[in-house]
Amino acid sequence: MVVQLADAAGRAFELTKWVVHQSMRQLKSWRHSLDVGLALNIQAGLVASPDLPTMLRDAIAIWGVDPAKVTVEITEGAFIEDKESGFDNLLALKNMGINLSIDDFGTGYSSLSYFKHIPAAELKIDRTFVSAMMVDPQDLELVKIMIRIAQQFGLTVVAEGVEDRATMLRLRELGCDSIQGYYFSKPLAAREFESWVRAWPGLSAMQ
Repeated sequence: MVVQLADAAGRAFELTKWVVHQSMRQLKSWRHSLDVGLALNIQAGLVASPDLPTMLRDAIAIWGVDPAKVTVEITEGAFIEDKESGFDNLLALKNMGINLSIDDFGTGYSSLSYFKHIPAAELKIDRTFVSAMMVDPQDLELVKIMIRIAQQFGLTVVAEGVEDRATMLRLRELGCDSIQGYYFSKPLAAREFESWVRAWPGLSAMQ
């Protein structure tokens, strides 16, 4: 709701700037206690903004965080309106050392040829396909195809919406690199997240 209101008021960039600085502040606070990174979702309408690279560069410098710990997530639809400016901005972010992730893959309308140019390191398979892959053969085949596409382009694969052990194990068999979802945890506030990470039993729990 807040995002929609900011959009309607023409203040989407200001809201994003506030979120970015709060996120960098949080990441800095974890620097000496937790070895974690942080991902930011950037609205599709802001990907081509000429001010986006400068805003992120300034935030990283002000808070003194490692850009390699920062991932910017963008959706396929972010390239529809102004592909050239969007690509230029993403390349600038990559050159800063920021990681780029293609979010909600499979739900947009972009051409696969874009992946020859997008300087991304990660592809996230939308939960729409993942949540039903164990009961719907078509969704399972789509997940397999998306994993192969990511591997073909040298991208790390993340599956969203994983809520049970069987789905997690099947994704691991298919070569998926990382999973995200309620199987591990629901969204947490920063302090709860810190406690959760410190209590995390590690990969042995996934065997």
